[in-house]
Amino acid sequence: MRDTIRIEGFPRLACKCGLPVILTFLPVAFQQTATAQVTFEAKTEPAGLFATTSQTLSTGAEVETRTPALNVNGYAFTHWMINGTRRNDANGQALNRVSLSMQANTVAIAHYLDETIDSDADGIPDWHEVRVLGTLDRNASHDGDGDGFGIAEELQYGSGSTVKDEIAEGGVSIRRTTKVFMNFSGANRITVSSDPPGLVSSSDAYQDLNSTFTSANLSGASNGYVFSHWEVNGVRRADAGGVGLNKITETMSEDKHLVAKYYPQDKDSDKDDIPDWYEWREFGNLDKNGSTDPDGDGFNLAEEAKFGLAPNVPDEIAEGGVSIRRAGMVFMNFSDAKRLTVSSDPPGLVSSSNAYQDLNSTFTSANLSGAKNGYVFSHWEVNGIRRADAGGVGLNRITETISENKDMVAKYFRHDEDSDKDGIPDWYEWHKFGDLDKAGADDPDGDGFTLAEEAKFGLSPTVPENILEGGVSIRRALQLTFTQASVDANGTLDSDGDGLTDAQELALGLDPNKSDTDGDGFADGIEVTEGSNANNSTSLANYTPTNLELNGTFVDENQTAGTVVGTFSVTDPDANSIHVIAFAEGNGSTHNQFFAIDGNGTLRTVLILDHETNATLSIRARARDEYNASIEKAFVITVANIVEDLDGDGIEDHFDPDGDGDGFSDIAEMTYGSDPRNSESVANQAPTLLDLIGSSVEENQASGTMVGKLNPTDPDANATITLAFSDGNGSEYNHLFSLDANGTLRTNATFDYETNATTMRIRAKATDEHNASLEKTFVVNITNIFEDLDSDGIEDHFDPDDDGDGFSDIVEIAYGSKPRNSNSVANQAPTLLDLNGSSVAENEASGTTVGKFNSTDPDANATIILTFSDGNGSQHNHLFTIDSKGTLRTTMTFDYETNVKVLSIRVRATDEHNAWLEKSFALQVTNVSEDLDADGIENHYDADDDGDGFSDMAEVNAGTNPMDFASTPNHPPSAITLNNLRVVEGRPANDWVASVQTIDPDDANGTGSYSYSLVDGNGSSGNGYFFLDELGTLRTSQVLDHESNALKTIRIRVSDEHNASLEKSFIIEVIDLQEWVQAPLTPTFPDLPDWLSDAQPVDPQARDWYFSFWFGSFHRTTSPWLYHADLGWIFTVDDGTGNNGWLWSEGQGWLWTGQGLFRYLYRQRDQTWIYFLSHKNGQPHFYNHVTKQVE
Repeated sequence: MRDTIRIEGFPRLACKCGLPVILTFLPVAFQQTATAQVTFEAKTEPAGLFATTSQTLSTGAEVETRTPALNVNGYAFTHWMINGTRRNDANGQALNRVSLSMQANTVAIAHYLDETIDSDADGIPDWHEVRVLGTLDRNASHDGDGDGFGIAEELQYGSGSTVKDEIAEGGVSIRRTTKVFMNFSGANRITVSSDPPGLVSSSDAYQDLNSTFTSANLSGASNGYVFSHWEVNGVRRADAGGVGLNKITETMSEDKHLVAKYYPQDKDSDKDDIPDWYEWREFGNLDKNGSTDPDGDGFNLAEEAKFGLAPNVPDEIAEGGVSIRRAGMVFMNFSDAKRLTVSSDPPGLVSSSNAYQDLNSTFTSANLSGAKNGYVFSHWEVNGIRRADAGGVGLNRITETISENKDMVAKYFRHDEDSDKDGIPDWYEWHKFGDLDKAGADDPDGDGFTLAEEAKFGLSPTVPENILEGGVSIRRALQLTFTQASVDANGTLDSDGDGLTDAQELALGLDPNKSDTDGDGFADGIEVTEGSNANNSTSLANYTPTNLELNGTFVDENQTAGTVVGTFSVTDPDANSIHVIAFAEGNGSTHNQFFAIDGNGTLRTVLILDHETNATLSIRARARDEYNASIEKAFVITVANIVEDLDGDGIEDHFDPDGDGDGFSDIAEMTYGSDPRNSESVANQAPTLLDLIGSSVEENQASGTMVGKLNPTDPDANATITLAFSDGNGSEYNHLFSLDANGTLRTNATFDYETNATTMRIRAKATDEHNASLEKTFVVNITNIFEDLDSDGIEDHFDPDDDGDGFSDIVEIAYGSKPRNSNSVANQAPTLLDLNGSSVAENEASGTTVGKFNSTDPDANATIILTFSDGNGSQHNHLFTIDSKGTLRTTMTFDYETNVKVLSIRVRATDEHNAWLEKSFALQVTNVSEDLDADGIENHYDADDDGDGFSDMAEVNAGTNPMDFASTPNHPPSAITLNNLRVVEGRPANDWVASVQTIDPDDANGTGSYSYSLVDGNGSSGNGYFFLDELGTLRTSQVLDHESNALKTIRIRVSDEHNASLEKSFIIEVIDLQEWVQAPLTPTFPDLPDWLSDAQPVDPQARDWYFSFWFGSFHRTTSPWLYHADLGWIFTVDDGTGNNGWLWSEGQGWLWTGQGLFRYLYRQRDQTWIYFLSHKNGQPHFYNHVTKQVE
């Protein structure tokens, strides 16, 4: 029960009929405490497959989704997603209908997939896998319910893939599904669809074996596509002439898949200016082009399409008459009619049409507005120009004068599209202004309301609103907007933009959040204005037409197709309604196909009518207004009789057995095939068929080459046929061919594909013995032979250089060479090649000039390149080089005595066109007298070239230079050593210091003879303190003093018997004697420890210095103390073994070593092995094997 509330100061509203409007409010709108509200929205993905709905419900309310159509416009339902969660039954299969308890805002999305997609290529369409399994991870053999049937079989048999099917022997399959298809009679499956999907209603059913199925009768355009033909199991269906059938009837002898083939209206994939749909409909392929003439009637395919003629039926033109066509319907444009096309952008939102209108007639479009399939109408465009009113607002309906061809497009935009991101939807801006230049903050009409506010409150952004204090808003717009502050502080709010404020909608019981509450396609504001019920989808803001009349129902027989019968008129309560009148199927529609209705409602015949055959004809017509409301009515057309007596015998032709009076009954003539309406047509039939078996010939074939053979067919038995060329349309190339008595077609010339016509039309006549004849035009195709002499991929006709010799054909012809012979070029090879030098002296350095080549070429300004060439006489090419100037140089030094004395080279002179001349040259190597040691014997014959006393052979074997006096087969000493580098200060002159030891690679046994001397040089500053005898003994030449100079540097040279020498510097340390205990003048020495028994005195005169081969040099004292040249003062003790002993030094303590161990010493104090490295800066240095460091 609703309460009626009167609100003081609220303006009175009146409906279209003038009655007052009672504003009714729901009490809940005024409750202080209301139940929590939630929204429920249902839509599809992809969008637009059913209308999006939105409801506001109380928390806890129970709601159900709709049960969606399983197939819509080529898409198949897969599943519902409720707030992102898929809803399944207990078996995991998607639910078709979902029940919900509303606890929060909820979005329910019905998901659909393209019926044809099988993205995982497993033979199961994706929609089925997603609907049944919820995944694409399974293949065709998957058996989820374990009943032995894979998913492919379940789909094929229509059984459930998630419910186990039980098979009982001898019985019927038992299935736990709601519906079972029982095929007891071997029914066959028939599926109907379109390509692309969605252009016809798809179906999938089973028909009884050998029953018949008739398709829909399709033609014309739909959503930007044009119907071409039907295909059954992939095979095109066509009539006897090859034209695609609009309707087919199939016998169900097997499973059949019927596909209605459509092609985009303007698609021309082979670029021949003939749309693909036309070629596929008329021929079933794209092999024709605009210039071909398939039916040989003189009209090419482009002309047939342009004039609306049938390209498979010859059109005969009679002088001064009208074209006679053997086609069902002819469009005759006698008044220069103009073409009018109507469509939408995007396609499919309005009914497309394509028709011809009389010149300067008028056409009024449909009255469009509001949303459709997620798009909102904006404006009409005519030939690309927007149509708007004086204020610039896009027109919903336009009337055009057809003064030229016109293309009318209804422009729609997605309802939520806002490409310039200004908060104003594009459709609104295009509708109101025709561009996207405005922003939400703009105020185009300067009334103080921004564009965003105008759109929000349903105001006109191009008409200023006048606001009066305390009153009601006055607007110069058709729709009234009012404010009721006492009811609602936001009384001007129009949330859904439908022209009614939220307060008004609540008062009328409408949804303030939906612009079209009842979903009938009319905005709530329009329905209220027009007086219809905005809460009832069957109540439209439109009246159905009430009457349909035809002002003429009589037509004479025998009138040409296109004769006007009458004009339809429609009575409609809605002023200015636009009506489309078309035929309708139903009672009284028997003869619709005999007539046509044009865009102005004129009824015309489409064929010649005959009173005797059909005296009355029944048609049924429908008048539909722009809102799809329609009226249908049947009419009877009377065909009036015209008396016809062809032969003037007083018997009307229809009743005359011999209409033309030629003595042959009409039945006999018709049986025979002669014309019963022509007295000149006797009972003899002309040849009915003339074929050419073979219609192509290759270019370059000799005259007389066979093209093919004409084969005539005559229905008269034993007819004698004569074949000959015939003049007329298509005979222009007859003279290039010959035709013998057997019908063999041969060439009369040699054809060239590139220069001749590639298609040649000939016209031939087959004449029987009664002179009845048949003529036909044939096209002979000249086929191309790919001619590419130089194999460069460019056919010779287009190749500027046929033979690929680098010279264009034009240049070769001008030069006189042959352009088809790569060996004949427009260039001559060099004719002369000389060398102005032919000898080189031996021993000359590599790079020595031999001579210079000179070449002669008869072509002016020729560029010559000289190179070596392989061939006869080229064996010594590698010994020479030729530079860019033609200079010949050597690459080695020649020897007269050992090299070939005459060298042969082969040289090529090549011009810029690769023409060349080759020639061999002999080069002489001349002798130069060589006597290195001037002994009068030339080196080549001298056993010792350098005169150093060693034969060349000995020097070669030794590796020395036999041509260098200073290079002999002897090596200098490689090393010099001193067995002692220390001497005690204060010793008398001539005191022994050390002995020199020599290592010589030529003295493996150490028995060589050497001479020694002190020499000046680097490190010889101390030479004066010492002298060196011939035996290599170094002695002091004076008493040495440590304090004056502790280090003396000397330089020693050792020379072998061949005077090869080596020099080396040494440092002699003069030892300070202040630490020594002065021994008596005649000391007594204790015996050396056993482990030093190998030590020998260094000098018999100086018995206190000893040398051990393993322990080194040391100074012996009268005690166990020794002074070691490297270790310093040490105390020695035997360990009893005879080979090893203990040493004590102040820095290291007790050390143990021996013969075979030293330089390794064992240190007792830390039980560590150390290794003696060297004596540096007066101190011994050791390597510690434990710490890995030098001490």
